[in-house]
Amino acid sequence: MANGKRFDRRQLTAASWYFPLGTKLRIENVSNGKSVVVTVTDRGPNLRLNRIIDLSEAAAGRLDYVGKGLTKVFLYPVPVVDTQSASLDAGLTDPEAASEISELGTKPMSSPM
Repeated sequence: MANGKRFDRRQLTAASWYFPLGTKLRIENVSNGKSVVVTVTDRGPNLRLNRIIDLSEAAAGRLDYVGKGLTKVFLYPVPVVDTQSASLDAGLTDPEAASEISELGTKPMSSPM
C-alpha cells in the first residue's frame, strides 16, 4: 500500500486519491444506512473508473454489500482529537500542600458568601 504496509483485506481500510493517507472516514451505505469508520491507507481507485473510494473487504462486509459490486455511499471525515490528561493540583488531595498555598495569601472561608 502507499503507506508502506502490507494490505490486509480484514482491516477497515480504504484507498482514495482525494483524502490524505491516515485520514479517518465514516462511510455510510445509502441503501441500508449501515456505516463503518475506515482509515485511508492507499491510493486508488484508478481515476478513469470515476469512483472516489475503494473499501477493503472487511469494510464492505460491515456495509453489507460484499458480492454486489458497487454501492452509493456518503463520506464523512472523522475529526481526530488528541487528548491529554489534566495535571493534578496537589492542594486538592494533600492537606500539607493546601497549607503551603494558604501561606501565599489565600485564606479558607469560614462562612459561605
